[in-house]
Amino acid sequence: MAQVGNAKVSRTAPPGAKSDRARHERAANQTEPKIAAKPRGAAAKRPSGAPSRVTSAIVFFREFLRSPAAVGALFPTSAAIGKAITSRIGLESAEFVAEIGAGTGPITKHILRTINHERCTFFAVEINEKLAHEFRSRFPDVHLVCGDALKLRSLAQQVRGTKHRGHAGLDAVVCAIPVSLLPAAARNALFEEVAKSLKPGGWLSLITYQVPMTPKARELRRALRAHFDEVRMLPPVWGNVPPGFILQARCRPK
Repeated sequence: MAQVGNAKVSRTAPPGAKSDRARHERAANQTEPKIAAKPRGAAAKRPSGAPSRVTSAIVFFREFLRSPAAVGALFPTSAAIGKAITSRIGLESAEFVAEIGAGTGPITKHILRTINHERCTFFAVEINEKLAHEFRSRFPDVHLVCGDALKLRSLAQQVRGTKHRGHAGLDAVVCAIPVSLLPAAARNALFEEVAKSLKPGGWLSLITYQVPMTPKARELRRALRAHFDEVRMLPPVWGNVPPGFILQARCRPK
């Protein structure tokens, strides 16, 4: 009890007040939606169908275990290799470009950044079906042929279409096929096919992991010189595991 002047005021609620208030609170709890707080540091979910670089690396590694000689490396090539292998071969002004041995596409993104999409026709070739499937999920807008690079001229003609009659010569071919691991006959057949698919003055750019002074590296350069007019080696790419070496060969005049 409290007293104000001569009047005594009770602090207790009148009968039934407490039960009325409880009913109002229960009704409010039922009608007001509860919003769950987002946990701190919660990351946004990756959209379905958008594979990560980790996924691509796992697919690549599994295919290496299945066929080491065909895949040629434990993991996809690095960004440093991608930049080097696509440099100095005129991709900026090219009209027709092919990538052979595209794998899951670590080099493809560098080609796409360099070519002029308004004037250049670009396609990729990968013979391994699982790698080709992973490639398509990463680059759905790129024309990928799941086929043999030894049929490059035929593939190029099909891609270019019948409106370009005659020799559908390529301006450049970027190659991630492990050519140093191929038997000599298969390697020479590939170089011959690429040379015949290129326009006069066109470039082949490839990667090898053979140290330049080893017998296999020298043999590889001799094989290139047998089919191309000019062969050059770029500085080593140390930012790759293992370090990579870029060889570039220019097609001799037809």
